[in-house]
Amino acid sequence: VQTLSNQVQETDLTGSQQYDNLVAEFMYERIDYWLLGQRIADQCRGNMTTVLFFYNPVNCNACVLEGNELSFISQNYTNLVVSAVDGSFNMPLISILNNIYNLSPSEYPSIVINSKYVVNGFQNTTQIRKDICMYTNISGFCQ
Repeated sequence: VQTLSNQVQETDLTGSQQYDNLVAEFMYERIDYWLLGQRIADQCRGNMTTVLFFYNPVNCNACVLEGNELSFISQNYTNLVVSAVDGSFNMPLISILNNIYNLSPSEYPSIVINSKYVVNGFQNTTQIRKDICMYTNISGFCQ
């Protein structure tokens, strides 16, 4: 995923079909990563929590800030799987996820906790922790 992310960032073809294909592949990888985390949590009954983060890369400063908050949190807790998705990207799977969770790019940033709980709007680190701990109990995270 990191290699693909680097390719997307290094590509000087913004708006081209090649660029869109790279972004689509990257979005599929991020969603697949999130689904894998969900499967592990469900099948292994482990102490794992998943967060699917929806952002809009255009005119959404709150999305950038919340993305930074989530990156900080996820780097410090291995039982927390965070996957970020450009919710405004024109892709059928993203449209389906937006419909399932009743999300709108105008409400981004949005997070989906364990495929069940949706939180819209900017949340700082403290609030994100409260939201996650309201629905889960990650060892060392929710004390």
